[in-house]
Amino acid sequence: IVNDDAELAFITARQALVANELQRRRSPIPTLEGTGTSPSLGRWLAARTRSATRTAGRVVADGRRLAELPEVTDALLGGAIGTHHLRRIATAFNDDRTTVIAAESTICEWARTLEWPEFDRRLTALLELMDDTDPADAALRAHNKRGLDSVDLGDTVDYGLTTTPEARAIFDAAIAQRAKVLKDRDWADLRAAHGDDACWSLCSRNDRQRRHDALLDLVRAGAAELDPTGSFVVDVVMDHDTFLREADAWLDDLEGESADRPKMTPREAAKAAETFASRSLRGHRIAPIIAFRMALAGHIRRVLYDGPTTKGSRKSRGFVGLDRVLTQIRHPNCTEPGCDAPSVDCEIDHVTPDSRGGPTTTDNAEPKCRKCHQWKTLMETLGIA
Repeated sequence: IVNDDAELAFITARQALVANELQRRRSPIPTLEGTGTSPSLGRWLAARTRSATRTAGRVVADGRRLAELPEVTDALLGGAIGTHHLRRIATAFNDDRTTVIAAESTICEWARTLEWPEFDRRLTALLELMDDTDPADAALRAHNKRGLDSVDLGDTVDYGLTTTPEARAIFDAAIAQRAKVLKDRDWADLRAAHGDDACWSLCSRNDRQRRHDALLDLVRAGAAELDPTGSFVVDVVMDHDTFLREADAWLDDLEGESADRPKMTPREAAKAAETFASRSLRGHRIAPIIAFRMALAGHIRRVLYDGPTTKGSRKSRGFVGLDRVLTQIRHPNCTEPGCDAPSVDCEIDHVTPDSRGGPTTTDNAEPKCRKCHQWKTLMETLGIA
């Protein structure tokens, strides 16, 4: 068991040097038993040392780098720098091998004398200053890579943000400022509730959760500022039976009569699943109890679409207002087979074209994303559809 970082660095360096010596000598690597094949040096080392292939491969890679960095090797063997320095220098070596080799003495001196954040900053700056790439081109590439993705993980959603350093600085500053306001508010609430016994362990949220709530507050404030009329809304679709079931449970809780909800039989659940809805118009799943609470805090709009609509056609060819929302509720996604574009991002299309006498009513409406709509229109024009 290695408890000292200097000792770990020494062992790492020795392993790397041995691996590099094996590679330099090009010693014949024996075949693995039962395979009859000669593996790569990393796989052979993993088999001989009973270690993970990935770990052995990293040792071999470190050996190849240290072969060109003798001063870094001496510093590792002497315990002057640690394995974390080696990993950072190795990353820089992969980015710009020539620069790292030329500035090896300076890099080792930084590693010996500087705290880790300053060492990392200087090494990063060194690579940036020696980079021949036009900074404007690099900034443009970083800007073009920006994006926001989300992955549904069941009960939670994982957001992945790819952004530029300057945008990150803005995000971090804004979130930190708002999170501090929330933290001061939480502490004031704790003091009011517990007096001198107040402590952070009694708080209902931690720093990570406050950062989430801070970002949500900023988004809400920004939406309200951009749209002062209040038309910025989040539409949540909920079927009538589920709404009533959640309302009954909520009333029972208010009256102190909460009890376990009766469990549905498979047959009952299958029937309820035919009409069950608890989601946003963009298709995001929302727990029924959360959807019900959102309804209490907002506006409830009742929509009935069990039967055919009786509204006649009108002069306008477009679907607007409630007709548009109703179509989006009935069809959460683009109706073209294989396309899952959310209906809120789609155009509302006439099933029977207006040119053929199709009425502008909800029973003759379906959402089509722009590409699918254009394709359908082209097929109709060619007389294929």
